[in-house]
Amino acid sequence: MDSGLSYFGDPTDTFSGLDHLDNRTVSVYADGVILSDEVVVGGEVTIDTEATQVVIGLAYTSRLEIMPINVGPANRAKGKMVSAVYFDLFETGHMSYGSTSISDLTAVNFGGTGLDPRYELYTSDVTYKKFSFPYGSLKKQTVYIESDRPMPLTIRAILPELSQ
Repeated sequence: MDSGLSYFGDPTDTFSGLDHLDNRTVSVYADGVILSDEVVVGGEVTIDTEATQVVIGLAYTSRLEIMPINVGPANRAKGKMVSAVYFDLFETGHMSYGSTSISDLTAVNFGGTGLDPRYELYTSDVTYKKFSFPYGSLKKQTVYIESDRPMPLTIRAILPELSQ
């Protein structure tokens, strides 16, 4: 979130100090749950339920496109392409990925299913998270990542897997 404030403390449903966002619609991420957007009135926001860890701010979409993957002449001559991508993630709740910003993106959630809307933040341990990469063979293959959710997304490494 942009221009946001964080709160860590006793359970409460009212948050002040948002004068810089007065009359603006803000996103709310509270206790691991994405809540409905709220409008700041008089520098304050009241959310539907009390929470102990809250981030409130302007929503935006984070976008990342890496430089083309260097497959190398020997592998290119063998017709190899990117078949999977490994992501080393740190405390990540959601992301979407594809080969370009105009490709169909594959959404990845790390929780928030069924009756429990809380998101568990995912961190890679010994092995990285592997995702298939069914985007065909391109001479200059890139990886595009975006997130439009008001939650953390930290990528420590992106590692391609090549196959024929």
